[in-house]
Amino acid sequence: MSQPPSKYAENQFDAATAERLTLMSEILADTRPRLATAAAANALFNPPLALLDAAIAPWEAGETRIANAEAAQLAASLAFQDKLESLTRKPDADTNSPLETWDVTIRGQVAFQGPTYLLLLPHGRETLTAGTIDARLDAGRDFGVRLSQQTGKQVLIDLGVEVTAFYTAARALRNAQNSAKSLLDEARTDQEPLRLQAAAALYNMVGVGMSVWRTTPAMVDTLFDVGLLRGTLQEIPAAPANTTWTPATKTLSTTAMPTGATRLEFWRQAPGGAPEQLALGAVDALSVAVPSGITFDSGTVYQLWLQARNSRGTSGPGPKQNWTAP
Repeated sequence: MSQPPSKYAENQFDAATAERLTLMSEILADTRPRLATAAAANALFNPPLALLDAAIAPWEAGETRIANAEAAQLAASLAFQDKLESLTRKPDADTNSPLETWDVTIRGQVAFQGPTYLLLLPHGRETLTAGTIDARLDAGRDFGVRLSQQTGKQVLIDLGVEVTAFYTAARALRNAQNSAKSLLDEARTDQEPLRLQAAAALYNMVGVGMSVWRTTPAMVDTLFDVGLLRGTLQEIPAAPANTTWTPATKTLSTTAMPTGATRLEFWRQAPGGAPEQLALGAVDALSVAVPSGITFDSGTVYQLWLQARNSRGTSGPGPKQNWTAP
């Protein structure tokens, strides 16, 4: 019978961070300065530090890609949901929803529950509101086609144009939502080999530490936060209480790190665009600068804000700053 691996044969950094990408981010952020301190005191830690740095750079790039994909998927989902809900949304108490208006228009042209009405809306308004999301989109598309075939009734043909335009736009938003989800899934999948690379670099660090400190093995625990590795439960931090934008250095800062947070994220949003994470701050740093290479469109008014994070997740947005790019 096969035996389970000993604690020395299993990479605990891999085991602890499987399907927990944010935890790996926090372990890397916490461990890197510890390892740098060890390397300054003992040159034997320089190779593990170089190996860890080689893992951190692509990891953080992938992490930013995931954050932006999550924001894009949320924006796409909200846009599609709003479009679908607008079909039955009344602008005010005295105004019909689009679906009600369509029904009233049809009733003004053909007998209610007559053969043409039942051809157009076999189940009344539920023809367009029942079933799965994609089934409802297909039903709306087919409804527009049936309206366009009502020769001799220009009002219904014109209504068909309106209905077709509505469902064409809705389908485009649905496709955008599905594409955004695929991009997010792809970003998360691409992060997995980077997680394994980082876990291997961390495991290598521990191996060097065990060799260097073979007579004082407890020193190995100074290289990383044991509580993080064991998955000590944390609460998702609150958002930063205040933010200050300094255009000259393109830096957002706050006066205090929210309780439980370890790092800050820099976010921006252009009018009509999806939120975009621009940068991830250093551990405990109260300011985050826009990386070189990131550009802003002249004359565009951007919203800028910070979010706090730890191994459990990321807070909501802190106070937003409006800034017109020069």
